[in-house]
Amino acid sequence: MTDIIYERASAREATIWNPFQYNGPFDAAQEVERTILFGLYANTYLHGHHYLQEIETEDLLRLVGAYNASIARISNDEAQTVLEIAGKRYVEQVDQQIHTDNLITRGQKIDALDDEYDAREEALDADYAAITTMQAKVQLAWDKATQKIKDLEMRTELESVAQEFVDVDILEQELRAARADLAVIEARLKGLDIQLAITQTGIDITNTDLQITNAENEVDEIGIRVSETEVQESGVDLDITNAGIGLSRASAAGERIKVDTEGVAVRVAETDFQIVETDAKQSAVQAETAKIDADTAKLGLVESEETVARAQKRITRAENELLVQEKGLIDSKQNNVTSETILVGNQQITQEALDAMQLENENTRSAADVAMSQAETVFEDEIEAIKLGAIDIKKTLADSEKERKVEDAEDRTALDDIRASSQVAYSSAAIQAALDISRANIVNTLTHSIGKA
Repeated sequence: MTDIIYERASAREATIWNPFQYNGPFDAAQEVERTILFGLYANTYLHGHHYLQEIETEDLLRLVGAYNASIARISNDEAQTVLEIAGKRYVEQVDQQIHTDNLITRGQKIDALDDEYDAREEALDADYAAITTMQAKVQLAWDKATQKIKDLEMRTELESVAQEFVDVDILEQELRAARADLAVIEARLKGLDIQLAITQTGIDITNTDLQITNAENEVDEIGIRVSETEVQESGVDLDITNAGIGLSRASAAGERIKVDTEGVAVRVAETDFQIVETDAKQSAVQAETAKIDADTAKLGLVESEETVARAQKRITRAENELLVQEKGLIDSKQNNVTSETILVGNQQITQEALDAMQLENENTRSAADVAMSQAETVFEDEIEAIKLGAIDIKKTLADSEKERKVEDAEDRTALDDIRASSQVAYSSAAIQAALDISRANIVNTLTHSIGKA
């Protein structure tokens, strides 16, 4: 509208002021004319500008008056209908814009959800890696427990071997005790040997005494025979009898000294000899006494033979017992040798098995330590990598969450701005709709007014 006014003013000025239709260069006459005109009408522009301002002010007043008149001429229902139509159109435009913004926001939210799900998947991958690492850790603990069980089994076997060594020591102690018993038996055997030698010596002495006694008995028998002969011949000489008595007395004394074991026989002989000595005065009695002495000597000889036989039986029994003990000693020595051989063999086998088990245990323990060290190193590296990955994931999630929150805040701010601008635009649209309705009359009125001016 102002442009139209300016165009009309320029047309009027061009009609009134021809010198102003060109700017130069000027000739002398034009310069003089222009100077005069410029001097006289220098303020024409300002006057025209004020005129235009007044015209615009009046035009605006007329426009407002025409608008108010047009609005007044429109009924309330029509105005309400126009406002509703304009409002609905604007609301539809605003709704479309909001819908578009919502679509954009939803797309951004979907992208944020995708990023969140990606982050969750990465977190799940990290959890899976942690679980895998935990499984490796559990497997490592399982291997440690298995190795500990093997170590305990090895210790149990070592304890069993130690128990076997204790049993071996017990057997050695029993063997020493058996050897001591054998030494005692050997000492007893030596004692029996000594006793046997003593018995043999006694037997030899007894045999010697027996031989002496036999010789004396033979002498006695010879004397008895002589005495019987002298008695039968009735010429027994008392001196011969006394000599025989003395000889018998000497024989009895020899028997008493040499044969201690035949004391009873010697005492009987002495008693008989005393009786013979007492009755020596009588030759007949002496002969009978000599016969009794001879019979007593025979009985003593028989008893001596029985004693010798009993002694020989005891000697034979002692020899048999000695042989039995020697046989038992030999068997015991053989059993001891066999037991020692078996014991040494078992001890050697046990020692070899123990050495092999110790070597295997050391090798197993060394291999287990190496494997455990390697597994721990790998486990620590995996844990470190997982921690670094988790830190990166957490950082990425935090950055994504921060960006999403910033975008949400910007979206909320933009939505609030859109709502505010929508409200302003709604009001402006209502006004514009009312203006558009009355524009025909306003334009005609304004054109008519400007034409008059």
